[in-house]
Amino acid sequence: MIRQAVISAAVAAAALTAAPASAATLDGASSTSALALSAGGVRYRAFATSAAQEEVYLGRSDLGVGANRVAQNLTWGTRNDFSFSYDAATDTLSSAINGAPALQFANFTGGLSSAFSGVALDLLQIQIRDGAIGAGDISLSDLMLNGVQLTPNTVSAPESQINYWRIGGDFRQSFTLTGSLNLAGAFGTSTELNRVEFLVGNAVPEPSTWAMMIGGFGIAGAAMRRRARVKVAFG
Repeated sequence: MIRQAVISAAVAAAALTAAPASAATLDGASSTSALALSAGGVRYRAFATSAAQEEVYLGRSDLGVGANRVAQNLTWGTRNDFSFSYDAATDTLSSAINGAPALQFANFTGGLSSAFSGVALDLLQIQIRDGAIGAGDISLSDLMLNGVQLTPNTVSAPESQINYWRIGGDFRQSFTLTGSLNLAGAFGTSTELNRVEFLVGNAVPEPSTWAMMIGGFGIAGAAMRRRARVKVAFG
C-alpha cells in the first residue's frame, strides 16, 4: 500500500510538470526547438514577393515531401487568414487559406510511425523563419486556439533568424488554430529561407521535469527499501 501510494505520488508529480499550459498563452520566443518528436503539421513557404505564387505543405514529419504539397500554389496577399486544424473524429489534418481549403491529410495519427507508440502529442509549435536581413517581413497576428485568443497574439521572427513559440495541450484531440499570416515588402527567392510552420509533436522534457521524475522515483525506491527492512525485522 505504501509503495503504491508513493509511486502514485511520484507519477502525479511528474504529470503536473507535463500538464497542458493555459490554452490562452504561448511561451516566450526561442531560437531552439522544444520538440523531441515532430508528428507533422503545415508549412507555408517561399515568399518571393508579397503577392507571389507560393507553396503550402501538409502532412507527417517531413513536410517537404512532394506528396504533401498543395496541388496548386497560392497567391499570397499582404494579409492571409489561415486555419490549421485536426478533426479527431475523422483523423484528418487540414489547412485553409482565406476561407478556401488548401489541403487535407487523412489518417494522420493512425499512420504515425512506431516512434510515436505510446507517445503523447502534447505540444503545438509555431516556427517563423525570416531568411535575410533587409528583405520582407513575416508575422502572425490574431492567433486563436479553439476560439481562445493566444497571448501574445502577434509574433514574428528577427531578420535572418528563426523563432519558435509553443503551447502545451492534448493534440490528439480535435483542435483549430486560426490567425493571419502577414507579409510586407519583397522577399528573397529561396524556397526554404522564408517560411511559417505549425507542428504538433512530443515535447522535450525540461530539466525540472527530469529532476522531479528522478526525485519521485528515488522516494519510491527508498520507501520500498524501508518496507523490505521492516518486513525482515518483524517477519
